[in-house]
Amino acid sequence: MAKKKLFQVIASEPELKGAMDKMRQETLKVFKGDDLFVGLQKDYEQKVEGTPMLPGEKKEVVTTVQKRLDWNKKSISDLIDYELTRDAGNVAAKADVVVEGATIATGVPVTFLLTLEGRLRALRDVYDAIPTLDMSKKWELVGDGIYKYGPTFMNKTDKKTVPVILYNATKEHPAQVKEVVEEAVVGVWNSVSFSGKVHPGLKAAMLERVDILIAAVKDARMKANDIEIADQKIGAAIFDYIHSAPPK
Repeated sequence: MAKKKLFQVIASEPELKGAMDKMRQETLKVFKGDDLFVGLQKDYEQKVEGTPMLPGEKKEVVTTVQKRLDWNKKSISDLIDYELTRDAGNVAAKADVVVEGATIATGVPVTFLLTLEGRLRALRDVYDAIPTLDMSKKWELVGDGIYKYGPTFMNKTDKKTVPVILYNATKEHPAQVKEVVEEAVVGVWNSVSFSGKVHPGLKAAMLERVDILIAAVKDARMKANDIEIADQKIGAAIFDYIHSAPPK
């Protein structure tokens, strides 16, 4: 029985599925419009001399149900045989997950490795969206994931109107006074900022570790898919049963 690498078998999946889907759709279309299965032989027999002799009519049967089923059979059998071969290989395909020289899991099935790789890629999106601290400020870690910045100080001012003497009073003229608005400091705001965001360096480190894990799982998957598997056949047996003669 011929043997192939599991990754070689998997690579043929799109082509086999495409061929099966195409033939299935074409066969359904032909079966629903049954004109191709209908033939006719129609001849005119003259009974009275002198009357017009009418032409006959003939239509050939284009195809038969059996021909269409046989045409469909190969593509479906090939896909079924492929799926059995793939899944038989998947049962045997296993590999260790090694991260930076350390084995974190042994004998992991290839199907789970594929699932895990997808989970880690989705998880990476979460870590990539982590908000980070504004590093233009000097933050201090003061609690469980809580950072503090400050205090910072900002004056509180208030406006008041004060009289300003432009000209002092004389015997002849009263004093000339003008009101001026002045801004004066009346207090100080003491502000302390807190944040639950993370340091950009921590985010970068976590993203790097997720990427290392993804690479390790991908490497394990490729190693698992490198095993040799024998071709499996079941498609012909399925159709032999479907098309077998009915019991007498």
